[in-house]
Amino acid sequence: MYYYCVNVQHNNKYDVMNEHNNTPDKDATKSYRLSFAKVNYLTEQIIEIVIDEGIEITIEMHEEYEVFLAQHMRSNFAVLINRVNSYQYTFEAKLIVASQSTLCALAIVVYNDNDKKLVDELMEMRAIDELNAKVFSGLDLGWQEGFSWLQNEMKTFAIK
Repeated sequence: MYYYCVNVQHNNKYDVMNEHNNTPDKDATKSYRLSFAKVNYLTEQIIEIVIDEGIEITIEMHEEYEVFLAQHMRSNFAVLINRVNSYQYTFEAKLIVASQSTLCALAIVVYNDNDKKLVDELMEMRAIDELNAKVFSGLDLGWQEGFSWLQNEMKTFAIK
């Protein structure tokens, strides 16, 4: 297992603005590399994960992700899964993905019908868990819509 921190340049899609003063959030310039994915801080409580092309996510990879979350996301958080690449999960990994107790919301951005079908099947498989998840089309401004939805979900969760 390994990950490292790199700074993301400003003026790209990861340069997320603070809604109160239109400046980048302090953590929005952080990016971490896992052995199978890149994790970008969008805000202090929202991260984006981009899984590498052609990966089959295993339990061991999920455990690496869990270690990252335990070390970096100490309170309630949300995740934007950007399915810009094609990848799959092992059956065992499907059973444990998105099982963190402090995960409040999950936005999944898909770019084709096949990925939408895979996400729908996974959500059906995990229906009993009542995950707070929503799928967005990356071809129809889905990244922005997903991020906005996560921001609203985190505000709602803070009120509870």
